[in-house]
Amino acid sequence: MTMTQTVVREPVAPLVEVGQAPVVIRFEPVIEMTSELFEQFCAINDEMRIELTAERTIEIMPPLKGDSGEKEADIIADLKVWARVNGAGRAFSSNAGFTLPNRA
Repeated sequence: MTMTQTVVREPVAPLVEVGQAPVVIRFEPVIEMTSELFEQFCAINDEMRIELTAERTIEIMPPLKGDSGEKEADIIADLKVWARVNGAGRAFSSNAGFTLPNRA
């Protein structure tokens, strides 16, 4: 018999405080932000949380505050435990890098 475990959590506040929007940097048409250039940009700014959008703009996310960082850690821990128990997927931290089909 297979047993499953359901984790029920209270709603959590947004990870980014109100008023803390990402900084958006546009390079095109001056510079074409290729995947290779983006990787180099991230490497020389590795202390920042940087995302490349499908529109090829860069978004620099503000750092998490203490409470938000703790909430993020709780969510990641729960997701990792669920993934191990369920076996249906993998869980990654918010700093993991991926390229989506739309090139974001």
